[in-house]
Amino acid sequence: MSSMASEGRDAASSLLNPPPSLPPSLSPYLPIVMYWQSPKRKKLFNLKQGKTVLEALNNQIKKLQSTSKSSSAYLNVIQNVEELNEEDITWYQKWRIQKKAQYLGLALNLAKENMNNWMRMKCCETAVKQLKQQGCTHAKNEHTIMKWY
Repeated sequence: MSSMASEGRDAASSLLNPPPSLPPSLSPYLPIVMYWQSPKRKKLFNLKQGKTVLEALNNQIKKLQSTSKSSSAYLNVIQNVEELNEEDITWYQKWRIQKKAQYLGLALNLAKENMNNWMRMKCCETAVKQLKQQGCTHAKNEHTIMKWY
């Protein structure tokens, strides 16, 4: 019995203590670093071969920010834009795309700035709060932004 208890303690302590090859300064952030580098995040950020999550974030932030540069700049974030008849899109739909881009761009900026400290939900929650302070009320909570992205 005592050998089983000893094995259980050893297994538990190995889960709590990082492997010796991991720098001690990184160990408290290991779950978050792994979160941002996970295959799911790489897919979420449409990571191309040889690119980092940070590079993908920067590219997507640029694209989202560009939507407010002109009345037709929203086209930068629409997939299959070649098949789109711009006359079929109302001014309200264009405006909504630009507003969504504003929320998503801020959430991604927050993700970049706090990459080793915050997870996706916290970035989206903070974006909603910050934009609400500026009078934007298109997203009521972080789940809305997470559905958009």
